[in-house]
Amino acid sequence: EKLYNYHKEKNGLITIVTHPNSHPYDSDLVVLKKQYDEFITLSDYINLGYKKEDLLLHNDKTLNALKSEFYKNIFNSSEYKELIHKKQKNTNLVLRYEGKENSKDRLYYHNLVNAGMCMIESSTLSYFTQLEKKDLEKDFISYYISKGEVYSYKTCEYIKDMGTYDRLDKVEEDIKCGKLKSNKKYSAVFLDRDGTINVYDDENLNKNNIELIKNADKAIKLLNDNGYLCILVTNQPKISKNIITYELLDEIHAKLETMIGKIGAYFDEIYYCPHHQEYGKEGENPELKIVCDCRKPNTGMIDRAVAEYNIDLSTSYVIGDSHFDLDLGKNADVKTILVKTGLGCENIDSKNYYHLSEDLYDAAQFILNKKFE
Repeated sequence: EKLYNYHKEKNGLITIVTHPNSHPYDSDLVVLKKQYDEFITLSDYINLGYKKEDLLLHNDKTLNALKSEFYKNIFNSSEYKELIHKKQKNTNLVLRYEGKENSKDRLYYHNLVNAGMCMIESSTLSYFTQLEKKDLEKDFISYYISKGEVYSYKTCEYIKDMGTYDRLDKVEEDIKCGKLKSNKKYSAVFLDRDGTINVYDDENLNKNNIELIKNADKAIKLLNDNGYLCILVTNQPKISKNIITYELLDEIHAKLETMIGKIGAYFDEIYYCPHHQEYGKEGENPELKIVCDCRKPNTGMIDRAVAEYNIDLSTSYVIGDSHFDLDLGKNADVKTILVKTGLGCENIDSKNYYHLSEDLYDAAQFILNKKFE
């Protein structure tokens, strides 16, 4: 039902079911069109009827917009929610398939593969004009990709190929232990990026310089293997400051996914915020120098994840190294683990956390120990 509603909402001709997997390096990948206009801008606020003077007047340059009644009223308004929904409507448009036969030529890539299921409008069958053998993906679906009519339905829902006896046995086990329960809520770990997963470097503007913190990939795989969704939530204000581009950020995230994917680890989703509320600096992008609900410690990225992935926050965690992450957990009412890597040592005195861990791997082990207590 959720897939059907998503398919109808996108209003495309074909929707393919996709997900990350543990072996993207030898899989056919689905490449999505980059959608950088889904974020709220200053012009959007003005088009909603707010005056620039009022927006700036209520922007006291603090980091926590949830404390502002003015902005809370905006975020909770039906007009704002409708606008965000409209801006995100064209996300997940499929650009192309990237076959595994070309995997040796891949440098960095996003982990997104075709699950082998799709929803197709019957009108597409006009593609067939004569009796001849066609490949579903390489011919039929690829034709409609070229027409801009194919969307990706990315999901963490249960999908298993049971085409062999061993796989059938595994599916039967999963059914018996309740993995196929309908309306199942998922536990998630919301992961900060810099200083938590990769080595913190405020001047690091090059994907080639990304370095994983020791055992960070193993920590993510540990969480993957034990049923936790791993969702990256990161502030990227350098975009609003015109220091980096959306394209460069996308390349950095592709590099990160490639690095952790080598051992079978993956992110279920990546969310980022390009905004920053401190305005008036030379060279900045004024359209993104605004108060938003997605910049941590505001909860917009977590709110979106809950809506898209049916997450139970009571069994979820935030892991990070800064006060942004601590306050994010507090605002979202999610247990927060502070790691000593990155900026972590600067925040230990705050005591505003559920647990203190040496690093991400230590935090993952703590979560699993709590789960099985």
